[in-house]
Amino acid sequence: EEEEEAEAEDSILSRIVLGKLAIGNWESFVEIVRGVFAEVAADASLAEGPLAGANADYIPQLRDAPSDRIAIAICTVDGQTCGFGDCDEFYSVQSTGKSFAYTLAMKEHTKAHDPKHEGPEGKAYVHQFVGQEPSGRAFNDFALTRADANGKEHPFNPVTNAGAIVTCSMIDQHNPLPIVPGDARSERMESRIRKYKDFLSELCGGEEIGDCMDVFTSEQSEAFNNYALANFMRARGTFPPSVRTHDQLRECVDFYLRVCSSRVNTRLLSIAAATYATFGTCPLTGRTALPATNAKQTLAILSSCGMYDFSGEWACTVGLPAKSGVSGNIIIVVPGIIGLSVWSPRLDALGNSVRGVRMAQKLKDHLSCSLLDLLATRPSLSAALHIPRVGDYPHGGRVVRSCLPGFARAERHCFMGRAGVLP
Repeated sequence: EEEEEAEAEDSILSRIVLGKLAIGNWESFVEIVRGVFAEVAADASLAEGPLAGANADYIPQLRDAPSDRIAIAICTVDGQTCGFGDCDEFYSVQSTGKSFAYTLAMKEHTKAHDPKHEGPEGKAYVHQFVGQEPSGRAFNDFALTRADANGKEHPFNPVTNAGAIVTCSMIDQHNPLPIVPGDARSERMESRIRKYKDFLSELCGGEEIGDCMDVFTSEQSEAFNNYALANFMRARGTFPPSVRTHDQLRECVDFYLRVCSSRVNTRLLSIAAATYATFGTCPLTGRTALPATNAKQTLAILSSCGMYDFSGEWACTVGLPAKSGVSGNIIIVVPGIIGLSVWSPRLDALGNSVRGVRMAQKLKDHLSCSLLDLLATRPSLSAALHIPRVGDYPHGGRVVRSCLPGFARAERHCFMGRAGVLP
C-alpha cells in the first residue's frame, strides 16, 4: 500500500496538478522546438551547396538514404513527448549504439547482475581494458594509449571503433553456446545480440528493437579496417581474457557490427536519451533500466568524447552529453530535464549530421540549457552541496532545489524560465 501511495504521489497527473513537471509550460516549449525545426528545415544553405554535407557513402544503405529527411523528437523526464518531421522513419543506430553497449558492459559486470562476478565491478572492470580520454584522432584510427603499469595498451575511450569493439567483447562474454566460425547469425550470436537489444528496448520504453541485416551484411563486407584493428589490439593484450583465439576475435567485430546495425528511429532514441536524463529510469514505463552510477559514467564519457573530433567544439557550442552516428542521428541529454534526438542523413567532414548539429545549437541558444548554464544557476555553496533551497531567479524562473545527487531533478526548471516556458 505504501508503494502504491508513493507511485500515486509521483504520477504524472499529480505532478501536473502540483506544478512539478520538468517543463511547466509545455505548449510554449513545443512551439520553441517547432520553430527551431522549421527554421533549420527551411535553410536552403543546408539543403545543397558546400555547407549541406553529404550522406556517408561507404555502404549503399547509407549512401542511398533519402538525404532530405529531417526529424527531432523530445521526451521529458516526466514522459511528455513531442516530435517533428520524420520521427518514425527507421534507420541503423550506427555509432550511437556504442553508448548503450558501454552502459550494458558496465551493468553486466557487477555482483548485482551476476552473483558469480569477482573482482572490479562496473566502470572499474570495463576501464581495465578501455580508457576514458578523448583521442584527438579519427574514430577509426589505429591509435592506443601508452602502456599502463601492466604493459597493456588500450583504446582511448569506449566510443571510438577500437573502444567499442573491446567493450562489445564484454557483453554476455561467458555465453555457453559454441562459436560458429564466420557465422554472424549463429545461435550464439543471436543469443548475445538479444541481450543487447533487450537492454536497448528497456531504455526505449519496452518497444521492440529490430535489425537492419542488409546494413550489417554491407558493413561486414567492408569491415577490413575493423578486423585489422581488432588484431592490432589483440597483439597488444588489449582484450579481456575471454578473447584469445581468432574465432573469438572475429566474433567480437561481428557482434560490434550487429550492435551498430540495430534498427531504431528518432522517437525511440529520444526515449533512450530521457532514460539517461533520469539517471536510469525510463520515463514511459517507470522501470529502472540501469543503475544511476552507470548512467552518470556514460554521460561523462559522452560529454567529452561523444561527437568524434567535434567533441571540443560541441562542448563550447552546445555543452551537453551527446553521441552521433553516421546514419545521421544524434542523441542529446539534458540531465534531469529531457532527452532528445535529431536526425538528418547528410554529414559534415567529421561524420556528424549537419542539420542535426544546427538544430542542437539553436535549441541551446533558445533555452540556455548547457551543463554550464545549469551550474551557473547555483547561487551558493549550500546549493552546490545539495542543501535544500527555494529561490527565485532574475529571469523569472522559479526553482526548488532538492538534495538529490548530481543535476537534481528540481534543477531542470532553471533554464525554462529564461525560455519563457515556466508557468
